[in-house]
Amino acid sequence: MKTIIYMVRHAESPYTEGNERTRGLTPKGKMNAETVQHPNAGHYTS
Repeated sequence: MKTIIYMVRHAESPYTEGNERTRGLTPKGKMNAETVQHPNAGHYTS
């Protein structure tokens, strides 16, 4: 049995003093989150 462990860092979010738990992602952070969820999206292999 093979175990694969992925280490994922959180995506980019705007800094808002005192609002760390509820702040959303920046547009770049949303793109990065999509890439992590679907790493082969848009990549074609032959």
